[in-house]
Amino acid sequence: MQENKKALVLLNMGGARSKDELKMFLTNMFNDRNIITVRNDLIRKMIAYFIVSRRLDSAWENYKLIGDASPINPLTEKLVQKCNEQIEGYKVYQAMRYTPPFAKDVIDEIIKEGIDNILLLPLYPQFSTTTTKSSIPKRGLKSSMTGIKIVYGRHPAHGVA
Repeated sequence: MQENKKALVLLNMGGARSKDELKMFLTNMFNDRNIITVRNDLIRKMIAYFIVSRRLDSAWENYKLIGDASPINPLTEKLVQKCNEQIEGYKVYQAMRYTPPFAKDVIDEIIKEGIDNILLLPLYPQFSTTTTKSSIPKRGLKSSMTGIKIVYGRHPAHGVA
């Protein structure tokens, strides 16, 4: 392994590959403080439960129309493969916010491989607290990264530090 090898992590929301994963996706999404901004965790959890229990079956009907799975996973996996073939000096990974592979698991894998420089690349079309910010919470991704430098790609127009 190269001593100065870097990781490029492609970030996305994730997508369901089954009805169980759709429930996981919706549950994780509606429990996200950046999606439902209620400060009380219990109330947010109750709201999330209500939404998921009401929307799961109708959302799954939409998934049936597109082949019983979100296309985001195979498309992102293909992108990771192509990036690994074309980008020198980086090992490319994917991390999803609401379905596997989760960021913490990906970061744990990167740490095990001895990589200490990580570039996070959100695949969202714009900066938003419900997408980009939500994918890099103060806890979770960062808390598992003691001693690891994160270089987070930003555009000056986003106005974020």
